[in-house]
Amino acid sequence: MIASDLTTKVIDEEFLLKLGQEAAQDKVTQLRSEEVVEPVVVESTEAQVVEGASEEELAIQQLIQAAKVMAPIDFVSSIKAQKKGYVSKAERQLIFDLVSVSGLPNEVLNILFHYALVQLDNATLARNFIDAIANDWATKEIKTAQEAMEAVRNRDLQREVKRKQQLHNAGKNNYRRQGGYQEQLPDWAKDSNAKEKQTPAASESQSAQVSSDLAEQIAKLKTSNQREQQ
Repeated sequence: MIASDLTTKVIDEEFLLKLGQEAAQDKVTQLRSEEVVEPVVVESTEAQVVEGASEEELAIQQLIQAAKVMAPIDFVSSIKAQKKGYVSKAERQLIFDLVSVSGLPNEVLNILFHYALVQLDNATLARNFIDAIANDWATKEIKTAQEAMEAVRNRDLQREVKRKQQLHNAGKNNYRRQGGYQEQLPDWAKDSNAKEKQTPAASESQSAQVSSDLAEQIAKLKTSNQREQQ
């Protein structure tokens, strides 16, 4: 797993540090290309880390910093390179479309891409999946990387609650199928069932009586015929 996985707490600080370094270098290169005369001072990712932070907090801070300073296409390209993959033509078009029309800041889009590629460990950015979340975040007016991280946490919590509920319901259904659960019937239904159970026995008794009567009538007919023949 790469970078920070908020579900399993797996952290790759080296990857996040590289993202921050790449972002800083890109910023220096951009400013130099604009022929800035004054010395360029770029704050390092490490310098902005809160002292005493845990490993997870450190990783999250580095991720947020990288998300804020990197263009989405560069951010995704860096993740893909770390995963030994590449940015497909469809992914490039998706990134371009989101930057153009979603209204979400780049840092928010970067957190979304990180969620899909790193935390969920998807190989590619699926348009339907990304569009659904981007639309949701746009509706909720998520504007910062921190807010996007919180939205990711909430989404994971909702998914976990739903998963546990499905497991609970499946367990109840299995219990019923295995005979561990018996539905309680109202008194009127019990009386009806009892009468239905008694009906076959009554029918058998009536059938036996009819057979006996027929046998008796046949015997009488035979006796009568014999007398007439004599």
